[in-house]
Amino acid sequence: MSSYWFPLNAVYKWWYGSELYSKPWRSVNWESKSEIVADIRNITPSNPNINHLRILLHGPVGMGKTSFINSLNSVFQNRIITKEKAAPSSSTSCTKKYKGCEIKHPGSETLKLTMFDFKGLELGARNVHDDDLRSALHGHLPDGYKFDDANPLTSDDPNYIQNPTTGQKTHCVVCVVSANSISRMPNETIGKMKRFLEEASDHGIPRAVVMTMGDLLCPAVRNNMKYIYISKIIKNKMEDCSNKLQIPMNCIFPVNNYHEETETNDDMDMLLLLALKQIAHFANDHVADLQE
Repeated sequence: MSSYWFPLNAVYKWWYGSELYSKPWRSVNWESKSEIVADIRNITPSNPNINHLRILLHGPVGMGKTSFINSLNSVFQNRIITKEKAAPSSSTSCTKKYKGCEIKHPGSETLKLTMFDFKGLELGARNVHDDDLRSALHGHLPDGYKFDDANPLTSDDPNYIQNPTTGQKTHCVVCVVSANSISRMPNETIGKMKRFLEEASDHGIPRAVVMTMGDLLCPAVRNNMKYIYISKIIKNKMEDCSNKLQIPMNCIFPVNNYHEETETNDDMDMLLLLALKQIAHFANDHVADLQE
């Protein structure tokens, strides 16, 4: 079996043939987990004024933002981690505070990046305020800020960071959506995400999309995670996401978060690691440009 590709066996050709391409449309070396882990652990901010790369997770409630953080920690700890509280349903966000979440190696060492889990987008009066999103993007929200949908943090509040440093600003925005909901997402939600991503782009901040829950949509992927880049269903959903959010395909990363597993899985780990590696490089390229 090739490290980068494996031929469809007879059972898969017969059972899932109409759902699969004959070869992958994105190459993955499924045997390179240890090398990618080492690469990510060695990433350090390319700007000497920055200690940690700041990644802002954004998107609708219930899409897997918090689970993505837990899953990344699970990868590096080699055991299932559920430290951060994830939403049990798709209607109400469990994220009440804006706080940085570190990803730890075994022991006490942490990666040189911090994930900021933003309150999930909801419909109606409970929806997150645009001003808080904007403040998070530009570094005005303090770590530990408690969300108040009706009253966003204003510049006259003593907790408002008036002159954020480069290290306090967002270095990459990651929109988290699910493969099985992107096509039926309300226009209001799509519009809010798109406006926020456009503002990030206007300020030169890189953007990426993490697409979760592909296993719920594609039976072939549910049975074998290595078929994710052979699946026509997954590629179609990525293209739909790219069109709706105006994000290039090479900035969209399908993953499966840990949600019912009790042990980690190398194939799931690989997809999570590939997404994190590219996101970290996007952020690091951005902070390098800030020195010029």
